[in-house]
Amino acid sequence: MASPAIARACLTRGRRLAAFVALASVLVLVPASPAPTAPAVRPAAGAATVTLQLIVTGKDGRVFVSGRADCDITQTRDNGQSCLYPVAQGQQITLEASDAADFVGWSLFECPGTGPCTVKMTSDRTVVATFTPTSLTIALEGGFEDANGDAIDGSVTSLDGTIDCRASGGTCGGEFAAFAEVTLTASPESAFETWSGACQEAGPSPSCTLLLSGDDVVGAKFKDADADPQIIPPRQTAELEVVVQPVGAGRVSSSRSRGGESIECNPTCKAEFEQGEKPTLTAEPASRFVEWREARPYCKTKPTCTFPAFRSTSIQAVFTPPPPASSPVFKASVVTVTIVKSGSLRTLALQVLVDRPAKATVRLLQKKTGLASRSYTLRKGRTSLRFALPQKLKPGWYSVAIKFTSLSGQVVARSRPLHLTQ
Repeated sequence: MASPAIARACLTRGRRLAAFVALASVLVLVPASPAPTAPAVRPAAGAATVTLQLIVTGKDGRVFVSGRADCDITQTRDNGQSCLYPVAQGQQITLEASDAADFVGWSLFECPGTGPCTVKMTSDRTVVATFTPTSLTIALEGGFEDANGDAIDGSVTSLDGTIDCRASGGTCGGEFAAFAEVTLTASPESAFETWSGACQEAGPSPSCTLLLSGDDVVGAKFKDADADPQIIPPRQTAELEVVVQPVGAGRVSSSRSRGGESIECNPTCKAEFEQGEKPTLTAEPASRFVEWREARPYCKTKPTCTFPAFRSTSIQAVFTPPPPASSPVFKASVVTVTIVKSGSLRTLALQVLVDRPAKATVRLLQKKTGLASRSYTLRKGRTSLRFALPQKLKPGWYSVAIKFTSLSGQVVARSRPLHLTQ
């Protein structure tokens, strides 16, 4: 009679073989790409080319792409690939969901509703089209031995009862509303080793709470497993673009992705995040932050934002404009005022000092009546000005008024008394 350990090894190998045969059958039956509904439109020769990455998630999802082949769930979920479209830079592409009743929305801030989405392809863009319901698959490996030495499979259950997986070396799952929050528990805790896939960040904790990003797969490994769980289909990555508005009003940074990338930008930047990740964005300064656009319902007006990676691939961070930078105080002074005589002509000689280039207007006044004026352009530093006094001025008291105006518009006014004799 075979020992419990030998029986358990044979059972595990048998399950893996069955899973492999089933997977091979699926891969043979699934078409490699969606059937085209219109001839592909190629960029003109010599034009710069950018790429539209389109990912469809959720049951029976399909998107019509203007002038190109459709993209549906058999391509992006069953084959684990994105639909890629080469596009001439600057061209507009219109996307339309096939079934509005089951369509949740687009991942771009430019397309906040469920109607057709027009994307201007100024650079490479990623668009995720989410339909509901979405699937959650659990892949398990390993289990534990009871007190009698018998092999017992580990299990994974969901808090709401939809998931109840107990088959070692196999898969099971269920359907949920798109972007639902699901809590999974692995048991027994003493035999559990680690999570992978969409629950990777939970590590060895027996409990994992995830926000579904669309057709997610979670791996659960128990301590006597011979191999890691197979994550099928493989995880896809989506490029997250963040745009700061207005330019220069603030900055946005993010948590680091599984691939080691992160957002660090003002005004625009990008980073790739894997399906199942939950990026965290932080806007600074918080005092001027207004809102996140196309990150609802997870992020609204708080400066810290965490969301499923496939929910938003283009987010606008809106700030109030920064106050205008104030210029240093403009300094201007009159150093000396003298009268120079040459025959019957009298000239006013002024020495002025300014701390930056400026304009100056000199006026000769008698009480409040203006008698003469002249304007000058000044360089930074000390400058000598000459001002011809009108002839036939009677002896008496006058005043010299000087108005200095900096190039930024700051004004300094100075006045000096002037006594004329014969």
